[in-house]
Amino acid sequence: MANTLKIVIKSFAFISNNGIISSFGNFNYERDFDFGLLKDPVFYEMGIEEGGFIHVGIEDDSNRVAVVTSMDYPSFYVLTNFSFLFIVGMFVVGIGLLMYGFFVWARGGKINYAARIQLYIYMAFVIPLVVVTLTTLNRITRSAENQLNQDFNNRSSTIGENMEPVLTNYWNDPVLNLEELENQLVEIARFSNIDLSVYDPSGRILVTSQPGILENQLTSGLMDRNAWEKIFDEGDNSLIVNENIGSLIFNNSYVALKSTESGSKIGVLSAPFFESRLSLETNQINVLANVLTVFTLIFILFSVLSFFIVDLLTFPLRFITRTLSRTTLTGNNEPLQWKSKDEIGLMVDEYNRMLRNLEQSKIELSRSQKESAWREIARQVAHEIKNPLTPMKLTLQQMESIIMRDGLDKEKSKQSIKTLLTQVDILNEIASSFSTFARMPAPILQKIDLTAVIRKSVDLHSNYETGTVRFEDVHESVFIMADEQLLHRIISNIILNALQSSSKREINVDIKINLQSNLVDLMIKDNGDGIDLDLQERIFLPYFSTKKSGSGLGLAIAKHGIEQRGGALWFETVPEDGTIFTIRFPLA
Repeated sequence: MANTLKIVIKSFAFISNNGIISSFGNFNYERDFDFGLLKDPVFYEMGIEEGGFIHVGIEDDSNRVAVVTSMDYPSFYVLTNFSFLFIVGMFVVGIGLLMYGFFVWARGGKINYAARIQLYIYMAFVIPLVVVTLTTLNRITRSAENQLNQDFNNRSSTIGENMEPVLTNYWNDPVLNLEELENQLVEIARFSNIDLSVYDPSGRILVTSQPGILENQLTSGLMDRNAWEKIFDEGDNSLIVNENIGSLIFNNSYVALKSTESGSKIGVLSAPFFESRLSLETNQINVLANVLTVFTLIFILFSVLSFFIVDLLTFPLRFITRTLSRTTLTGNNEPLQWKSKDEIGLMVDEYNRMLRNLEQSKIELSRSQKESAWREIARQVAHEIKNPLTPMKLTLQQMESIIMRDGLDKEKSKQSIKTLLTQVDILNEIASSFSTFARMPAPILQKIDLTAVIRKSVDLHSNYETGTVRFEDVHESVFIMADEQLLHRIISNIILNALQSSSKREINVDIKINLQSNLVDLMIKDNGDGIDLDLQERIFLPYFSTKKSGSGLGLAIAKHGIEQRGGALWFETVPEDGTIFTIRFPLA
């Protein structure tokens, strides 16, 4: 019964003790309304829900009741409203994201790969769904409109067949049969729940079931000109015309009425369907509500699934990215394992092949570096050893010549031996420097007093012939973690370099300690010649030296040893005005 009705507007009726006076809307009061509700006080106060409809009434002084009926609000519409708000919100967010994406793109930014996959998936889902929705809505609307027009045209034709005998009698005796025509028309209109009007062949209205329309001058009393021409000039028997009264747009069905005696057209039946436009809109809204609900549910489910799908699709890329970030030229690189022989599998195979080539290159590079290092060391050792060997050879040759010629006296022997011992000491110093540099990676760390090590180094050089060393000893003890022997050699080497920084003047070396929060700076300042600008970048390189004697490893050993413990070594110099070496240690 009521379950088959699609009503979204209110219907109303006027009821008296004798029955229904008039009604408007799609609800069939004669068939579906329970007149027992008129005796229930709740019907007049709050309304009563019955059969999926809500009825409420009001009674006037003459015991006539006005009944207003509307469809009950189904729970499905709650989901529809949520779907509508969800889609509106999603649309607003989508516009915001598009604007943000355009802004980022305009500034040269790029969308990451996972976001692009997510965007493409959504576009592949939303665009076809929107196209299908619009197409389906259009097709259903057209189909519903055609079906509505066809049904209404059939109803009008049936009513016209019933009106033809009465209208034939009217034309036989218009004065006598006018009342019969009016009564028959009103009865059929009331039973069919539609408004009816009959026009004569000239297009003027004869009778109507709603005389108030004429009395209130809502219409002119003439039928539509185009409809009249279609029926009387072009010979159509029925047609539906779109008309309007003010802002009300509706369809009007016209059916030609023929004489039962001669078969000629003796009038036109007009059946306006005021709810036609609203009925179509209602149909569209119902279809759109269903589509929105289904779309929202599918979209939410799709969003959840797409999140996991995108995560699954991008996992190989993240896995490969993490592996590539750990790939180094020095460490051990593990090959990737990927069972599937897809595009990712091809990428993994290429990566593993690259690793094999990299390992081979590392082996060859290591071998080449070792060979180059050994060649450089051999060259440097040969160069350093050659310097003292040459005077040693000359001294021995002189001793041999003297012995063969006159014999070697005591004074000459003493001088020759002194020269040989001096060169041997130089060789020993070179050997010690190379030995120290070779064992640098293994210092012995312990808590030591920096001031005590400095005093020991200062005392070692206190008797230097061409310079003096002063230590500004204002701190009793400063403890650091270091290798005491190595630190002593580092400080002594820097002090010795400072004392040898000039041959033009007497050198003064000043040493002091600056304490900070958790650091200590040891500053060694001299008034020597300074370091030339073109030599400053090479000071800490191994085997580099500005002195004729020495291995060039002193400052390299110092910097390596200090930085290995987490400290720092740097210098500030002004040519012809001296140099300040600063050693920074973390406090123990």
